[in-house]
Amino acid sequence: MSKLEFKNVSKTFNSTQALNDINFNIKESEYIVVVGPSGCGKSTFLRTIAGLEDITNGEIWFDGKRIDRLNPVERSIAMVFQSYALYPHMNVQKNITFGAERRREEKEEIVQRLNDVTQTLQLDGLLDRKPGELSGGQRQRVAIARAMIRRPGVLLLDEPLSNLDASLRANTRIELSKLHKSMNAIILHVTHDQHEAMTLADRIVIMNQGKVVQIGTPKEIYKKPANLFVAGFIGSPGMNLINGELASRHNAATIGVRPEDINISKTSNGIPASVEAIEYLGNESHIHLTIEKSTAIIMSIKSEFNLQSGDTIDIEFNAPNISCFDESGVLIA
Repeated sequence: MSKLEFKNVSKTFNSTQALNDINFNIKESEYIVVVGPSGCGKSTFLRTIAGLEDITNGEIWFDGKRIDRLNPVERSIAMVFQSYALYPHMNVQKNITFGAERRREEKEEIVQRLNDVTQTLQLDGLLDRKPGELSGGQRQRVAIARAMIRRPGVLLLDEPLSNLDASLRANTRIELSKLHKSMNAIILHVTHDQHEAMTLADRIVIMNQGKVVQIGTPKEIYKKPANLFVAGFIGSPGMNLINGELASRHNAATIGVRPEDINISKTSNGIPASVEAIEYLGNESHIHLTIEKSTAIIMSIKSEFNLQSGDTIDIEFNAPNISCFDESGVLIA
């Protein structure tokens, strides 16, 4: 079984630690999405896998072979860049096949691969057009097709949808999901868009300051963030974080509760809260509240309610879904 392995991978630029001791494995045909704040090392990580940047320490293995010492063309890895990087003077067909022709691959094989990828990505009717005649979504598919024609073992996607508008992003996410099902390859996808991560990933890798801070399925990451950074980073809006104390230990702690796990209490035993503002989003609304000691939290509820700014209500938390973090910010339960 082919897998991609990272063993103590680090990358330093002058005195800046861009990647710090990365260790994990990616299984065959797994779709991995890497997220994190700007400057956390996401794109640098992709570039070291592709061979566009040398690693400072560690090892990268693919399919049982160490690849971090190989030239990019020897790695069975293809990369799609955020900017598409298409040749404006070439038509779609030439953009897709140019690399294979430069590598002097068999013409019959190139034609067969061209037919396969263009049908998969619904580009077969656009082969004679130039990039300037295509929509953003079509140009993105051409860039992906150019990578796929190599039949790589690993496909790297660096912010592939960031240049598209909202409706095109939604459509292209569906296309990427279908593409993954048709490929026998690992996909490693870097994005700043949590919606992409949650909808596409088999597993999500969260990075911060060059380190991997949590790896898990979208559900695991959302329900049980490993630390306060992940709790605040994942989710829109993020998890509510409330300072408190562990009664059993008399130690400071932070309680984490998702906006949808806060409800209006049906009894008089709830927590008093003041309604500060209401964001109406159609089917649901985000209610900005203040509870004791002026702590600001957000409650997400269905929009059928009769609340107004200035109202006072009682709320309750869905206890089984509460997360608790210790003084160092690490998940306790």
